[in-house]
Amino acid sequence: MTNYLSEDQIIDINIKTILQNGGDSNFAGVILNEGSFSYLIEMIDGSVFGQPNVPCDVDKAVFYVSKIIRNHIFYDGNKRTGLICAMVFLAINGHTPKVITDDAIIELGLGVADNRITDEEVRNWFLERYPTADITT
Repeated sequence: MTNYLSEDQIIDINIKTILQNGGDSNFAGVILNEGSFSYLIEMIDGSVFGQPNVPCDVDKAVFYVSKIIRNHIFYDGNKRTGLICAMVFLAINGHTPKVITDDAIIELGLGVADNRITDEEVRNWFLERYPTADITT
């Protein structure tokens, strides 16, 4: 059974990342794009005709990253929140990463935010670091 992050957990990650790593504390946990947030929650564990919308854990990690960062769900901290959500999701589902450097994480977040890095490249990035995440759940 796959474990997903709840709305409250995602908001809490946003709050903590802003308070611990900088940003406007007045906007910690404040949702900018409610529709995109609802879409993320509904689609990540949803299914159509018995088939999951997002089939495997690595794709779910990419979904967290892409939807949070590209859709600007929060007023602040979207890059950090999206990446942390993806890594927490993988961890709570039993995937242990190979070594990940801060620089690699920062480059990934910036690349997603300015569309230099595609979702397929994000998928490959995660698979290099979480090789067990390419399983269908």
